[in-house]
Amino acid sequence: MLTHAIDQKEAEMRIGHAWKSGAAFIAFQALVKAQHGAESVINHPNTLPTAPVERVVTSKESGYIARISAKAVGDIVVGLGGGRRIKTDLINHAVGIETCVHVGSWVTAGQVIFRIHAMDSPDASVAENNLYKSIAIVAERPSVPDVVHEIRVA
Repeated sequence: MLTHAIDQKEAEMRIGHAWKSGAAFIAFQALVKAQHGAESVINHPNTLPTAPVERVVTSKESGYIARISAKAVGDIVVGLGGGRRIKTDLINHAVGIETCVHVGSWVTAGQVIFRIHAMDSPDASVAENNLYKSIAIVAERPSVPDVVHEIRVA
């Protein structure tokens, strides 16, 4: 347990060590196991199913990403079959959304902002239309709150 504050340089050094030593991967394996995930996939990601339709969603305008609604994107994934509406729903691990930009990012018109993995074109079209509604692009750079407020290292 960390009993004192560490500076940015020390935090980066510890993260680098965890990555290079394999400790980060071991921690990830433990996380997957604790959640009853498919541990074999960690070492063989090529065994994951893939969706037959992949579609990129591009920005319609240039500007700064001011908002990406995580709830809306989550609901879109559920609509594709990648999540549950009710407890008994099955999850299709082949479908999903890749978010290619972050709040505060500058994007140009035509730049890829999302990648959709869907089972068919109609599902991809619905997802694409809803993804456009899930973001806001503005001319002025938005203030972006810190993602990490504190780093604690055991």
